[in-house]
Amino acid sequence: MYFNTQPKIEYDLKPQSFPFSSSDFTIANNFFRRVSVDQDAFGYIGYFNKFAIPNNVRIETLAEGIYGDAQYDWIIAISNNITNVYTDWPLSENALQVWAEEKYGSQIYSDIRYYEITEDVKNEAGTIFLKKGQKVDKTFYDGNFQYNSQDVNNTIITIAGNTISKGISIFEDETRINESKREIYILKSEYLYEFVQDLKKQSTYKKCSAYVNNKLKRTLV
Repeated sequence: MYFNTQPKIEYDLKPQSFPFSSSDFTIANNFFRRVSVDQDAFGYIGYFNKFAIPNNVRIETLAEGIYGDAQYDWIIAISNNITNVYTDWPLSENALQVWAEEKYGSQIYSDIRYYEITEDVKNEAGTIFLKKGQKVDKTFYDGNFQYNSQDVNNTIITIAGNTISKGISIFEDETRINESKREIYILKSEYLYEFVQDLKKQSTYKKCSAYVNNKLKRTLV
């Protein structure tokens, strides 16, 4: 359905003669053109809803539920800059576990990818030295962190790194990455027709040396 909205090209892989006749050319979809939604559009709350993708729901299943037709899955993909559903769409919990174990091995649950601060570290004056979630390395975790309390005596506070940071395993990090893909924007169904028609208008060619019509141009490879 998506490619029906896109223009086409006539091309000849191995031109044999000049001038070329129409029989020398093959018509194909123009895969070099790509459409995306302007990020400013998401500021118009009337057109889009924020949506959290449930576990184990495929993009075509979601399109079927929202728009009544699984073939409108490309609307969801374009609205969220999804170019590859195998890498840009969240995996189910089971699929993620299988994928991660195949890629990294069983040590994904014990091997540490990085360390992170567990809570803000700040002095009495409210100056923040380390923010919660900030990534640090193993040297920090195994060592000590010092900062000035900025009290009347300018006391230097020493804290063990392993009391304010923790290790994040490979699997935990991959789970976070996967979960971050769940929040998407969904075009409201009442604007579906308008969206498709506007896309068709934008997916036209302007006159140039290769122009045949507003949906077709001729080019050589």
